[in-house]
Amino acid sequence: MDSNEFNRNLCTHTAEELAPYEGRHVAWSVDGKQILAAADSDEALYEEVDRLGLKQMEYVVGFVPRSDVSYY
Repeated sequence: MDSNEFNRNLCTHTAEELAPYEGRHVAWSVDGKQILAAADSDEALYEEVDRLGLKQMEYVVGFVPRSDVSYY
């Protein structure tokens, strides 16, 4: 995985693209170009990843913060 490429691609997503995932745990593709799975909790995300048959080296786990909440 190239972390620079991942971060660069992550920054290209618009707020509109990420809106359906706000407040959710997600599994990103290793290049950061797409969300492969999403769920409301870590446990549910890993269940979805397993259901989809994704291998550990095929995704990166993250969280899409809500735009209306401060996390500081």
